[in-house]
Amino acid sequence: MVISNQELIYNGDLEFPTCVLNIDIKLNTYGDDKQYYNISYKWNFVQDSLIKIHPFFNDKEFLKNSSCGEIIFKNSLTDKLIEYLIMDNCDLETISGTTDALTYKQSIIKSISMFWD
Repeated sequence: MVISNQELIYNGDLEFPTCVLNIDIKLNTYGDDKQYYNISYKWNFVQDSLIKIHPFFNDKEFLKNSSCGEIIFKNSLTDKLIEYLIMDNCDLETISGTTDALTYKQSIIKSISMFWD
């Protein structure tokens, strides 16, 4: 299907202890007016780190299938996942309970991987 419109939603970094994740999110609209988030991940590991540990090191399925990103259908649930993923860490920590923002965002990334379309 042909993309009729593409809008950049976000391009920014999420800093993990061992790497920086660049997240690029585009909203694609197709000829049938259905919209999908195209989420791309680029993992940049700390150069002087002797041990390059991926935040999802123990999740082999994620590493195999989702480490480069996802395409997910746009709806009210995926809108919230995207909103919270790109939210400022301080703002997110006011609504994430006792979970720190980085861990919460890691859970969001894992959740997004379950909604691929």
